[in-house]
Amino acid sequence: MGLIYRNSGEYGKSLFYFEDALKIRLKLRDSLGYAGVLNNIGVLKREQGDHQSAIDFHFRAVKIIQHIKGYPLKLASVYTNIANAFEQEKDWSNAIDYNLKSLAIYLEHGDTIDIINSKYNLATKYFNSKKYDYAKKILDEVVKYYVSEGNWEDQAMAFDFLGQIEIRQGLYEEADTHFKQSIRIFEANDSSSLGLFAAHANFGELQIVMKRPKIALKSFLIAQNILSTRGGMEDRNLLYDGLARCYHDLGKFDSAYYYQTQSKNFQDSIYSKDKATAIAEMQTKYETAEKERLASEAELKATQATTRSRTFLALFLAALAVAAATFFYFRHRQRTAALIAQQQEQLHLKEVEELLRDQEIKSINAVLEGQEVERVRIAKDLHDRLGSMLTTVKWSFDGYLEGSTDKQDLAPLVKANRMLDDAYQEVRRISHDMVSGVLTKFGLVTAVEELCSAINASGRLQAKLVVFGMEERPDNQVEITLYRVIQELMSNILKHAKASAVTIQISRIEDELNVTVEDDGQGFDPAAVKSSGMGLKNIEARVRGINGTVFFDTGKGSGTSVLIEVPV
Repeated sequence: MGLIYRNSGEYGKSLFYFEDALKIRLKLRDSLGYAGVLNNIGVLKREQGDHQSAIDFHFRAVKIIQHIKGYPLKLASVYTNIANAFEQEKDWSNAIDYNLKSLAIYLEHGDTIDIINSKYNLATKYFNSKKYDYAKKILDEVVKYYVSEGNWEDQAMAFDFLGQIEIRQGLYEEADTHFKQSIRIFEANDSSSLGLFAAHANFGELQIVMKRPKIALKSFLIAQNILSTRGGMEDRNLLYDGLARCYHDLGKFDSAYYYQTQSKNFQDSIYSKDKATAIAEMQTKYETAEKERLASEAELKATQATTRSRTFLALFLAALAVAAATFFYFRHRQRTAALIAQQQEQLHLKEVEELLRDQEIKSINAVLEGQEVERVRIAKDLHDRLGSMLTTVKWSFDGYLEGSTDKQDLAPLVKANRMLDDAYQEVRRISHDMVSGVLTKFGLVTAVEELCSAINASGRLQAKLVVFGMEERPDNQVEITLYRVIQELMSNILKHAKASAVTIQISRIEDELNVTVEDDGQGFDPAAVKSSGMGLKNIEARVRGINGTVFFDTGKGSGTSVLIEVPV
């Protein structure tokens, strides 16, 4: 019932049924159903224009679904709604971020339709935030899928969207081709569609930009015929503005003036509609206040007769109240002064703690840098010195074995020679591992893939790696630091978490690199772990050393999520 009323625009009735549904879900102890209703209320609030309330309801749903676990697609759906709410607020950064969170889940758990829809939504957010290269790159993939599936309406709308992006990029010839493709598909399947109107209107806009007013006029006239008596004021404003510019460029100034006037009338209508809505709201507030004022006046007149006889008593009580207020005022001042002094002392202690913490982190960073230098030195010594010694000894063995004529007594020496080969190869492997040979040569993603393969081969844990936007490698120091941190986290999971699965996500969004490590283990108390050991402090110090931040989301019995954000 709530959904039906929401879809029909009766938001008050919709909220009434949603709130009843929440009460019933609570009685049934149906946490997942409760989260679903919260999500629906969030969509309702967004449609009402209350975007902040929408976001709050969606986040409440997220917390419940994360606690239940095992429902990644429902979590992805809520992330999509959060992204849409941020988009309405024009908070493009958060809109894109939560769309990417949703897409990451769909890439791991969803079907192709989920993935394509999520990519299309992401493209719209990149477009609205004027990141046209990103939008086009994603939409190119979406268009290929629509073409392969043969869904004509999705194809037509995607080609039209692609043309809009290319206009902003200055790729006018490509935009021309894609608008024509969109128009052909619409005309072949639904020649009266509002989608065809939009495609002709956008094509007309392109022709004006390309200085082809005759072609533009033809397209706008077709759009006008399609619109007929349909369409809202915004559509008509767009149409008449386009016709006015066409006639102007063709030198037909009377027609240009006529359509410009029509466009202005619709702009005024849109403004008047918004203004009327605002005035209606103000009128309602005024009438409510006026009713309250009249009621107050009536009540005042009714009580005036009885209050005169009590004037003297009231004056006495007022004097008493003034005396009491004076007493409490000075007492309050004393307490306030004491409280301010206490707060200043606490602030001073906090500043001292911050200084000590910064000094501790600097010390830890120095130790970590020293460890890295020492690893490289030891690896070099192993390879150059011990490796050279083993090579020399092997040459001596080989020379002795080749020169000896009595082969029967040489079996132990041959075995020792093979062991010497094994020792030399082991020294080489250890030295390469210590300087992260795979990491240096092939990059962070390849190194983490090998780490996951090694963990999976052990049979103790199932490790998955999800990668997005890592076509370009970050700075070498950033790669080394993040790899060491991931190694440390995986070591902690194997030792302490009692987990059966872990997911590592590495994604790059513009100038920020994100790494997430999530396990389904027993979790821990971060405060207790930080106070009893150096593991988490070392991780925080490493990340801070590359100007990054790290967040731990965990609790006993609820698994652990570690999020690392690094500017690149």
